[in-house]
Amino acid sequence: MKLKSLELQGFKSFPDRTVLNFNPGATIVVGPNGSGKSNISDAIRWVLGETSAKGVRGSKMEDVIFSGSNSRRAMSSAEVSLILDNSSESGKIPDCGDEIVVTRRCIRGGESEYLIDRKPARLKDITELFMNTGVGRSGYSIIGQGKISEIVSQKSEDRRTIFEEAAGISKYRFRKNEAERKMNTVTENMTRAGDILRELESRVAPLEKAAEKARRYLQLYEEKKRLDVSLWLFDVETIRKKVNELSDSVAVAKRVLDEADGELSALEAKNERLYNESQANKIKAESVQKKIRENSERVIELEGSVRVINTEIEHQKQRRSEAELNRSMHVSAYEESLKNLSELKDQLAELRMGLEELRAEYERRLADTEELKQKRSCLEELMSDKENLIRGMRERLVSDKLKLSEISGFSDSSVGRREELNTTLEELRERNELLQKRYDKADATIADYSDRLDVIRKKCALLKSENENKAAEIENLRDSQGRLVSDYTSKKQRAETLRRMEEHFEGYSNSVRFVMDSSERGKLPGIFGPVSRMIDVPSKYSVAVETALGSNVQNIIVENENSAKEAISLLKKNGAGRATFYPVSSVKAQPLNIDLNHLEKYRGYIGIASGLIRCDDRCKNVIEYMLGRTVVFDNLSNATECARSMGYRVRIVTLDGQLINAGGSFTGGSTKRDSGMLTRAQEIARFEGEAEKIGIELTANREAIASIQKELDETARELEENEQNLNVLNTMLGAEKSQQLVIQSQLDGDKELYNKTLEALDELKIRDERDAEEKLQLEDQIRGLTDELSETEKQREELEKRHSECNKAISDSIENSNSQLIKITQVEKEIESKENNIEIGENSVKSLLEAAERDSENIKSADESCRMYADRLAEMSNQIEELKTEAGRLGREHDDLINEGIAGDAALSKLRNQVKEESHRRENLFRAYTELDSKLEQTKSEQDKLSSKLWDEYELTYATAAALNYPPVTEQTRARTSSASADLKNKIRALGSVSLDSIDEYKEVSERAEFMRQQYDDLCVSKTDLEKIIDGLETDMKKRFLDVMAELDFNFKATFRELFGGGTAELRLTDPCEPLTSGIEINVAPPGKIVKSMSLLSGGEQSFVAIALFFAILNVNPTPFAVLDEIEAALDDVNVARFADYIKRYSEDTQFVVITHRRGTMEIADTLYGVTMPERGISRVLTLSIFDAENKLGVKIN
Repeated sequence: MKLKSLELQGFKSFPDRTVLNFNPGATIVVGPNGSGKSNISDAIRWVLGETSAKGVRGSKMEDVIFSGSNSRRAMSSAEVSLILDNSSESGKIPDCGDEIVVTRRCIRGGESEYLIDRKPARLKDITELFMNTGVGRSGYSIIGQGKISEIVSQKSEDRRTIFEEAAGISKYRFRKNEAERKMNTVTENMTRAGDILRELESRVAPLEKAAEKARRYLQLYEEKKRLDVSLWLFDVETIRKKVNELSDSVAVAKRVLDEADGELSALEAKNERLYNESQANKIKAESVQKKIRENSERVIELEGSVRVINTEIEHQKQRRSEAELNRSMHVSAYEESLKNLSELKDQLAELRMGLEELRAEYERRLADTEELKQKRSCLEELMSDKENLIRGMRERLVSDKLKLSEISGFSDSSVGRREELNTTLEELRERNELLQKRYDKADATIADYSDRLDVIRKKCALLKSENENKAAEIENLRDSQGRLVSDYTSKKQRAETLRRMEEHFEGYSNSVRFVMDSSERGKLPGIFGPVSRMIDVPSKYSVAVETALGSNVQNIIVENENSAKEAISLLKKNGAGRATFYPVSSVKAQPLNIDLNHLEKYRGYIGIASGLIRCDDRCKNVIEYMLGRTVVFDNLSNATECARSMGYRVRIVTLDGQLINAGGSFTGGSTKRDSGMLTRAQEIARFEGEAEKIGIELTANREAIASIQKELDETARELEENEQNLNVLNTMLGAEKSQQLVIQSQLDGDKELYNKTLEALDELKIRDERDAEEKLQLEDQIRGLTDELSETEKQREELEKRHSECNKAISDSIENSNSQLIKITQVEKEIESKENNIEIGENSVKSLLEAAERDSENIKSADESCRMYADRLAEMSNQIEELKTEAGRLGREHDDLINEGIAGDAALSKLRNQVKEESHRRENLFRAYTELDSKLEQTKSEQDKLSSKLWDEYELTYATAAALNYPPVTEQTRARTSSASADLKNKIRALGSVSLDSIDEYKEVSERAEFMRQQYDDLCVSKTDLEKIIDGLETDMKKRFLDVMAELDFNFKATFRELFGGGTAELRLTDPCEPLTSGIEINVAPPGKIVKSMSLLSGGEQSFVAIALFFAILNVNPTPFAVLDEIEAALDDVNVARFADYIKRYSEDTQFVVITHRRGTMEIADTLYGVTMPERGISRVLTLSIFDAENKLGVKIN
């Protein structure tokens, strides 16, 4: 068996179909790190059945599927096929063709599919195929990257697998494990079979007794059936006669009742006519009475007005008296005010004369002061001229001295000045260069800021658009949330309403509510509840089941007969009505004596009604009693077909509520969807379920709003940040532009300064020549100005003395003037006060005069009001007299109407008595009619119940019962027959609980017990055989393992010495007495070293020891091929050469696929594959066949 090729597609970094062909000898795979070389080794391990994701360097199995790259999408599956050449006799796998194709597929999700020769297979099949060949996921033919040194570093117990594979006992161990598994299964089956056998044997004896009881029950049942059928036929005939008699009586009562209804209608019509006339008379009397009331109210109103007018006249007289008194007071005050006003005017005239004299004196003093001020002004002008002259002389003197000093200083520093100007020119040139660079940088920064501003503005516009869209979406979601909240509240309220109805037994009869209320308060023990509460009916069967139950839906299920008696007693005691009770201890279900398999053949058959519902286990017999003999069909046509074919022996109900009774009668028509009793719990659950769904939608809606709101907040925050950045950038752009303008201004200023500095250098030379002449002239001017300034200062001092004397005289004159002005002000204030008092007096006189005039007007007004009120009083008195006359007339008319009404009421009362008597007679007739009708309905109900009873108990119709020809019952023999039936019923009851199935069950259990006994004996034999097989396998495994270990030890020593150039090595069992479980120790000592522990060896030495062991195993049990992934990576160049030499030596018998980076290994390649990754994440394979190259070149490649 040899490797032929490897096909990969979608595996790790090989998305495209990649084929690697393997020739005899050594195939070397090279490539840079991360190019996907080791994925080839992983693919071979994976296709051979590796089940651990870590074994193929992954965290989960779907990691082997290509996960995509920048240009390629991820794939949904991976597939690897390994093609093996099985034509050679060496290492040939038996029972296989010349070519073996092993394929494994994996879809995303981790599920794997295995194929052998393109046919589906199991992982177990692949494991068995390569067992003892060294090939496989647990073999030593595939050594992954970094795994070689683990052979040495593992614990002695953990390295057994590779040695067992080399010893060829893996298949034996597999067979042993299979045998042990089978033996465990056999042991478990023996235990289970023993338990079943003991259980069956324990049931045989009780079932034998139950079967005998059942046979006795069937015998008594048949005897009772004969008597019951005869009694039923007699009772049915009796009731039929009674129904005919009652029907005739009801017809007669109905005719008499109709005649009474006619007479009563005539009397009621006459009564209606008289009543209408009486009502019209009353309405007219009420109208007259209303007019009388209105007349009286008007009289009372007018009399009240008269009293009000009298009061007002008295008020006006009092008002006139008060006005006369006020006028007298105002006239006296007016005369007094005129006298005071004359005195004030005389005092004002005297004050005005004194004021004129004071003002004349004040004007004279002001003229003297003004003359002195003019004199002072002349002196100040002279002083100002002298001061200006002195200031001008001093300024000229200082200016001349400064010029002289400047000329002297400039002359001394002209050389330094020239040097300073030259230095300034140099500095300006350097500064100009620096400013120009800063200007260019600012220009670039402004352009960058402008670009960034454009980007941020576009982003802000996009974010604003997103915000608007999200806000609209939130608004839509909130609208939807409002609707959901409304629906949720509606559903919850509906469910709560139905729950309250259920709790208060709404829709049930008063007797049922009374019993359940008493039960809840603890007055009635043993009450389970109404039938409707004890069953759970699927909604699609609710109409059918409710129709089948009829009024029984309100009947109450109780624990036993005593509970029923107590409930009936309590109902009777409280007058709470009647109710029907089903004690679970006494109600027994009667099976439907029809083959169900036969029913299932009919079209539209759904099932037995009792089987379509769920109920409390305690109530099963009661429910079975009520519904166990009723069949449910989908529609009336199919139900009719079934009923007809079965001779109307079956009670059938349809899904829409149509009923075919046993015996052939049909009941049907329109029905309500439900009574609210059976479906109420379902409705509650439905509404609550819908509310819960709406709640989930509401939660999802709120989460969506929160999510979008969060996104909106994030977008708003991002928008705010961008707007802030926009503001910052605008500010920075403005600052940068300002800075650029400043730099430009500095450049312009420096340029101007530079030109001025050049001009200053030119002027400096000219000025030196001119300053020498000016210096002599300035010295002469300074001496002349100094003498003139001294004389002028003396003249100014004389003028200042005269100015001080003039100021003193002016100050005295102003003080006298101010004193005079104060006196004038005081007189003016007195005059102003007098004038104000005079004005107040004049206003007071005027006001008093006006008040006197108003008082005269008030007197006149009061006189006019008294005359007007007197006229109105006379008019109202006339109206009162007229109204009283009208009231007398209306009173007489009202009395007449009252008398007519009394006569009409008497006639109406007499007629009502006649109607009452006739109604009473009609009620008696109606009561008699209803009693007869009730008896008729009750008798018919008894007839229906009697028919249902025979059907429920024996599934017989009237025709089939009569056809049995049982001995008839007469009036004389009925009591005796009924007594005999009761005795048989007691005998059946005395048998207790009877299972009719026990006869067949006894037979079945007996046969099963015998069968299980035979099975148990066969298992005991199988267990003994398996124990012998396991012992034989262990013996063969021990012998083969010890033989191969000895041979491996010998070859390991030789290989080690050859690879290491000497030294010692051995393989030793830690427990030679138990070779199948013993650990394996590896002890080595390289030349010149004493090694106490393998861990003391270097990494390269550990790898080389493992390689030596690997070649020793190949020497003992060669594997058809080996895949080695960088196992020589830790070796130096010398040891790599030795390793390569061994590969070359063993490649004649074993096919090698070596993944490497080492040049020494590459040199022994017969076929060289290069793995590259031209696109990130996608591997490509390049092929170079050494054989082809040698044939083309015609030379041997070393």
